Amino acid sequence: MVSTAAAQSGSATGGAEFSVVPPESPVKVTLTAWLVTTDAKGEDVYAPAETARPGDLIEYRVESVNESGKPLKGQVLNLPIPPGTTYVGGSASPAAVQASIDGGKTFAPVPLMREVAKPGGGTEKIQVPVTEYRALRWVVGIQAPGQRAHVKARIKVDGASGETP
Repeated sequence: MVSTAAAQSGSATGGAEFSVVPPESPVKVTLTAWLVTTDAKGEDVYAPAETARPGDLIEYRVESVNESGKPLKGQVLNLPIPPGTTYVGGSASPAAVQASIDGGKTFAPVPLMREVAKPGGGTEKIQVPVTEYRALRWVVGIQAPGQRAHVKARIKVDGASGETP
């Protein structure tokens, strides 16, 4: 079992809610974690995810609100992919997302590509497996006063067959 975040506070929306910026920031960012299951009709069902077990599917939702009285430029929202979990490819929303394989030091648009040496010489570009993604980033750009930005992505908690220690 893993914790879905380090610092938890109460939630008015029902999800496990976490504070991710200092209280003096002009931007309020809220991260909620939801356990995703499927009902008998095949529809997604969401429950607060305070802890997770191997094999669980978790949807992280991030909301950013500009609480200052002026537009904020260059806004980005980052979502780390916790150790022991794997990003579910294609689950990011909005789809214009960047990813990092170095823990958030550098980002590039998905799908990430890398150059590898070809056996006979030269190089070729191949797609980086989503299992290597360690963080996601969305560029919000200019955020007007009171404006809200919403992003989300799903992760799978690594299970017994490939469990991360």
